[in-house]
Amino acid sequence: MSDLLMGEFLLTLALLFALVYFASGIFERARVPTILAALFVALFIKYTPIYSHIEPFVTGETFTILAQLGVLFLLFFVGLQIDLEDMTSQSREIITATVLNTTLPFIMGMTVMLYLGYDW
Repeated sequence: MSDLLMGEFLLTLALLFALVYFASGIFERARVPTILAALFVALFIKYTPIYSHIEPFVTGETFTILAQLGVLFLLFFVGLQIDLEDMTSQSREIITATVLNTTLPFIMGMTVMLYLGYDW
């Protein structure tokens, strides 16, 4: 990546971070979880004409790696918010919900596929 292209990439990334920072301030005043600010900024940029300027950077390998790191950070952040005492006190409900959320869609999907004539 040339120096000029790297500079544009870093400037674009800095502007995205600034947008997320200001959006999270607005979200905080509205008492909405601030982690949603990054998601809404991404949605806003993706579906506006701004994306045509950012697209060359977003499709690159560097941005893909940064996006994967962002997902890992988001999962880490969500994991920090989990209260283990609440989980252990509600373990029966959690296990029941997990089993139902796994088996019911599987059985319904299998039934529909067999009804449509698909084989095992």
